[in-house]
Amino acid sequence: MDYLMKALLFTHIGALVVGSATNIAMPLVMRHAGAASHISGPIAAQLGFNGKLSVVLLLVTGIAMLALRYGGDVAALGPWFATKLVFVVLFAAAALAAAALPRDRLNPHLLGMSIRIGLVGAVACSVLVFG
Repeated sequence: MDYLMKALLFTHIGALVVGSATNIAMPLVMRHAGAASHISGPIAAQLGFNGKLSVVLLLVTGIAMLALRYGGDVAALGPWFATKLVFVVLFAAAALAAAALPRDRLNPHLLGMSIRIGLVGAVACSVLVFG
């Protein structure tokens, strides 16, 4: 069980790193997309895939760790964990909107800021919960 938990945590943190890097890199790539779309298009597509995969991995591994270690009891981890889940919902909702809505219906600045606030808030609360 301990090895499974460590593997889940490793995957969870790896997905967090990839998702964070994607959130930083995507605006940079898109800023230059018009000038070199034949290059930036495939890069943006790969970054988009990496971001979506990261969200799925974060949610799956987070739920699995909560179930394995704490029996799924959110209340057992206190108010900072509940606050973390609020940030996770913000992050996941923004990522879901990015995946589901057409680009012309999205405000990229609002979307990016929502994802960044969700990521940083979730990490900050995790530090407060797990030390």
